[in-house]
Amino acid sequence: MFQYANKDQTSLSVKLHEEMEGMRANHVKGSPGWDWFLNQVLTKRTDATCTVEDLDGDEKDLINMSSNTYLGLSCHPEVRQAGQEALEEFGSGVCSSRLIG
Repeated sequence: MFQYANKDQTSLSVKLHEEMEGMRANHVKGSPGWDWFLNQVLTKRTDATCTVEDLDGDEKDLINMSSNTYLGLSCHPEVRQAGQEALEEFGSGVCSSRLIG
């Protein structure tokens, strides 16, 4: 799992720090690196996509795979209608499932 952090007995935070330092030390010149990746400018976000600004300032539309609705179904008219009908028929509550307690 770790390419640069090789000590088995260190804590996760130390391993992550060593891993990031190893990546920085082996950074390819001309590559934007982690700073750009971690600080990308999101210019627009929709249900399933987001728009990011690349290094040249151009915007690119991407699928937002880090959301719970990357398929874009949460705003689909049929899904919304089915949800409203289920709410009318069954109601809602704040209790948990039987497995939880």
